[in-house]
Amino acid sequence: MNKKSIYLVLAIVVQFGVILYTTISSQMIINNGEVLKFRLRGYDPYDMFRGNYIRIRFMDDEVYMVEDVGEEGYVEFVENEEGYSVPFRVFDCPGMGTMKVKLSYDEERQGATIIYPFDRVWKNQEECEALEKKINVALEEGRDVYALVAVKRGEGRIVDIEIE
Repeated sequence: MNKKSIYLVLAIVVQFGVILYTTISSQMIINNGEVLKFRLRGYDPYDMFRGNYIRIRFMDDEVYMVEDVGEEGYVEFVENEEGYSVPFRVFDCPGMGTMKVKLSYDEERQGATIIYPFDRVWKNQEECEALEKKINVALEEGRDVYALVAVKRGEGRIVDIEIE
């Protein structure tokens, strides 16, 4: 086997290794992470360039902060009286039950807007259309729409979107 063949095989193995690692890592978070329940508002089911997906926006995306911890932080969530996870406080390093997010700090109101690391759920066209209709009806009827998110070691993955 010549050098070019060895490099080609090595490049292919590394690419498959990265894909496999990413897939297994995400599945481990979903299977073993703590599941939090986030209220949602709004969605955008279609993007001309990216195809069909459900874009979600989280209702509870504000957190009180005494000082700016930077553009990224780890948010601890607590369960409110309705059973939904809401941001409680922000740390500059990971802790038990925290999730890494981007932050937009506002000094005047001593708080930050949370930019969650996931805002899209990819589905095939038929599933997107059906979910869009269900969400429209649920929002018109005043029912809650929420996402179940698994969190482990600072990482979060959407498990499902549910309608009450």
